[in-house]
This record gives sequence, C-alpha cells and structure tokens, in this order.
Amino acid sequence: MNQNQTAGRVLPLPSVATLFFTAERCKRFRAWAKFIFLSLGLLSSRTMPAAMAQDAFQDRASHIISRFIDSSGTNPKLAFWYAQTKFYDYKVNGNTAKLAEARKQVSQALDHFNAKDPSFQLWASMDCYLRWGHLYGEALKAKTKDKMINSLLYPSHNTQNKELMAATGRYLAGETWPDASFASGYSPSDPTGKLTLLREMNEYVHLGEQEHNSYTYYALHYGSLRSLGDLAKDPEIKNKAYLTAEWLLVSAAGEWLDGHWAAAAERVYRPFRAQGQYEAGTAHLWLHFGGPYPQPETAEMHNAVQSAVSEYRLPEIIFNVAKDRHQPYTHRETHNHLVTNDRFFYLTSYLNKSYAVFSQHEACQTWPDWMYQMLRWGVCWNQAGGKSIFFVQHPNATNGKNKNQEAGYGETRYGQVLQHEKTLIGVYDIPATDKLPYLKGWIPVNYEAYVDDSEAGRIYLHYGSVMIALCLTEGFEWNAGMENFRKPAGKIGLVVETALPADYSGSTALAQLQSFKQAILRKTRMDASGIRDPKPRLTYTSLQGAVLETTYDPEDRSKNYDKINKQAVDYDHWPLLENPWVKQEYNNPALRLKYGKATRTYDFANWNVSDNTP
Repeated sequence: MNQNQTAGRVLPLPSVATLFFTAERCKRFRAWAKFIFLSLGLLSSRTMPAAMAQDAFQDRASHIISRFIDSSGTNPKLAFWYAQTKFYDYKVNGNTAKLAEARKQVSQALDHFNAKDPSFQLWASMDCYLRWGHLYGEALKAKTKDKMINSLLYPSHNTQNKELMAATGRYLAGETWPDASFASGYSPSDPTGKLTLLREMNEYVHLGEQEHNSYTYYALHYGSLRSLGDLAKDPEIKNKAYLTAEWLLVSAAGEWLDGHWAAAAERVYRPFRAQGQYEAGTAHLWLHFGGPYPQPETAEMHNAVQSAVSEYRLPEIIFNVAKDRHQPYTHRETHNHLVTNDRFFYLTSYLNKSYAVFSQHEACQTWPDWMYQMLRWGVCWNQAGGKSIFFVQHPNATNGKNKNQEAGYGETRYGQVLQHEKTLIGVYDIPATDKLPYLKGWIPVNYEAYVDDSEAGRIYLHYGSVMIALCLTEGFEWNAGMENFRKPAGKIGLVVETALPADYSGSTALAQLQSFKQAILRKTRMDASGIRDPKPRLTYTSLQGAVLETTYDPEDRSKNYDKINKQAVDYDHWPLLENPWVKQEYNNPALRLKYGKATRTYDFANWNVSDNTP
C-alpha cells in the first residue's frame, strides 16, 4: 500500500456498551463546544477541527452498530452485516453472548445461500470472514470454506453492481484459499475476477461511475472496493481499490448538502424524501460526511455497517470539501456508462449554505429499462423534518417492475434540461401514445408560504431555506396541499428559479415570496415561440441575466443544442470532477484537491497519492 495512505487509519470505535450514552452525550458536548469556539472566534462555521470530526464519525458509527446489533434473520444478503455488529461487540466488550449469536447467524446465513442475487451473498460472506474469521471457530471456518469454494453462482451477475460484488467475492475467496479447486469462476475468461476488478477500477477513476450517484447502489460499488482496499492481500489490488474507493468519496463530497446528495442519479427508488432519510449508499456518505441523524430509519442502512467497523477514516481535506458551503459554487462531473458504450451523462450541481439545484444532460442513444429509476433534476434544501426535495418528471411507464419502486417516478427519453447556476429550464416532447402522457410534479407541502398562479402556469413556494418558482409554458391544475400535480402534455417547456429568502425584502414569508415573484415578472423573459417546432426549443433570460437555450431533438439525443449566453455548452470538454476544491479532466489520470493551503494529489497513471498539509 502506498505509504501516504496510512494517515487515513485510526483506532477502533468506542465500546458498544456505551453506544447510546456516548452518542447523546457527545452530541450535546459538540453543540456546546461549537458554540464556545464560535463565540471565541476559534472555529469557522464552515468546518470543525479534525479531532472533533473524527469523534462525530465515531458517534455516527455507533448509531449504525446499535441500530443493527440486535437484528436477527438468516437472509444472507443481510445476516452477514448483522453478524459483524455482534463480532464487533465481542471485540470491544468481550460480550460472549453476542459472539455466540454472531457465529450462529453466520452459520445460518451460509445454510441459506441461494440463487437469488448470489453476488450480494458471496461478497458479504467474504467481507465478514476476512474481518472476523479469527473469531469463527474451526468448524465455522471449515463451513465457510466449503460454501465459498463449492458455490456454482460466481458467474451470476447481470448488472454493474452485481458484476463488481461477484468479482470481489470470487477474488477474495481465491486469495484466501489459493490451492482450492473452485466449482465456478467469475467468468470463463476471468475465473478469479482480477482482470474485471482492474478494468473497472481504471474506468471509474478515468471515465466516471457506473450507476452514478445511486442512493442505494453506491453502497455496493463503494462497499466492494472498501472490502478490497481493507482486506485484499495482493498489493496492486489493495492499493488500487483503496484509491478508487476514495475517488468515489471525492466525487460525492462536492455534492453533499448536510444529508442531501444534491446530484442527478441513474438509479433511485425513492427520490421524494426528507433530508435525513438515508438509503444504503447515502448511509455510507452520512457516516463519512455528517448530516442529520437518520429520520426515518431505513432498512437499507445495514450496508453502512461495513464503514462503521472498517478502520478507514476520511482524510480531512475530503471532509472539508463535503462540509464547506460558506460560499455558493457549482460542481460539475461526467459519467460514461460503458455497458452500452453510447451513454454519457454531464452533471451540474449548484450549492450554497441552504439549498442546492442539480441536473444532468444525457447524451444517450439507448434508454435501458432501468431508467425508470433515474432522477434527472431537482431542488433540495435544509429542513428539519418533512420532505425537502422538489422535482418534476415525465414518469417512466416501465416503472413498478421492482417491488421497491414507488409508482410515478423515473425519467424518459422525451425530455431534457439545462442548468446555469441556480436556474434550470427544460423541454419535453411526450408522444400521445405514451402510457403516461403527462408531467408529474412532486411538491413538499410543508411550505411557509405559497402563491398559486397555476392557471397561468406558475407557482411560487417558500420553504424557509429556499424560495422556488416553477413556470410552465401552459397552465396546470394545482391547489395548496397537493403533493403532486399532473399536466397532460405533448410539447411543453418549464423554468425553475430559486433564491435565498434573505435576498428579498419582506417581514413575512409571504412578503418575501411576493418580492421574489415580482422580481421574476420584472426581470426575466421566457421565449416559448419554438416550443411547438419539430425540435422543441425554449429560451429564457434568468434573474441573474443569463440567457439559457435548449432544443430537444427527438431523433438524435447525442446532438447538443444547449447554449448559455449564446455560447454552445461544451460537453466535449466537460470535466470528470470539478468544483472550487477538486479538479480532474475527463479521461485524465491526475486528480487534485486543494483546500486552503492543504493539497492532496492522486496520480491514477502510477496509482499513488501524495499530501501537502502545512
């Protein structure tokens, strides 16, 4: 392992016996400490000292462990992660009852290996074995070896996350029992999975993430790499996985809004959500970056047990990138999905201290079925309790295939958006033959004030942290208290403007919202004269004076007609990662982080990392 990585490792977590007491006490202590430091001028509101940040991580990790330490069950997709919390309890507390429970749970999980999603099971089994096998006992060790080498299911992997999990499970099993004769390999051309792992890690850090920014599936991509980075023996695999896993954290850090992942995403099951409503992937990010404690709790958070028990700790410079929202900024990134070799995603996120606007431009000729899980754009904001994300979609009619997918979500090929800073425009050309020929709006109802001009195609909403104006090129039906609206549509355009309430005068929320509305009516201009063209076009002059223009081409989505201030948007040179602290060009091995005087530089040609911390 590269010697510069040792700074990312720290001592184990606090005792499980004090989980509840410690978490509550430390939260109160940090609140008082932060108040005192701020009062004395010793602590910026942007970040916190490294020691306090690590203590906060340990509190969150303790919360995850305590959440699942009493979980029972034999489903091997879940049970190995539950067992890890019990092994951990024995490690730090000597709790022999939990050790017995952990061993029993692992044994039962092995008995229930099955052909439904075997990659989840094989990977989880190896992660558990390599972290805690020294506590298994000889009989359980032998049983694990027998199950792992005789499995016929390593070749079963039909999605990107399953490919990575299956390759990870098979590779780690092969390293663990190198002389064994395995009943199956990852694939005929790559029986150990090593070639697949090396290829995919190289693709991540040069071309972007598969199943990008998924609230759920990020956990499986990051988790597989975390297993390899923590547990692999081969120096090459170990080092590359360690650095690729950290690349995934860097890519998400600039999009984190204190519990919201403010980014367009390919696979999201439940996008309409509260700020602290974490799924499998966002639970990992919450552990590393912080945010409100989970509310409501979700079952998917069991995947975060891996980060909770791992010795890996986030470098301080990445933590600062995830937390500093003192000044507004724009984050951009690219993802090339090589599964079909013609699907590029160009993402934009605008963040400030209170809210974020995010979107993506898709250059895609194919539109796979799983795009019913896509979230193209949205506005999210800081809010204690209640839903705090707003978006409008043309629902994908293929949704509902997965039992976890709530009806009426997803995106189709029949629309696109363009974002500039805190303003977004979009055009849609929905065929009359589509099964769901309408736009569907998702509007949290916990606003402080609203103005309903929906008959004229406009509504204005005040959520305390953000004001939002939605303007359609046609009127639609909406009333206060409606969480959804449906607008039957063929060719239609939309505009979204956002603002901080403090930027507008008014002694009440409604007065501020009226000021915001009047500014929009006075300063902006929507030109929808081209919305009925064969290639629908919308042009809009924003509150900030920027001119946005987008044209939808139903015949060729790979073409680019987007313009900002009459200049074509240069997607050909869109960065792989870029924000005020992070810079990496697409298909370039150099990634550089700079925060204050500290720098962290990754060289993915030679697979090393170096720090310069004054």
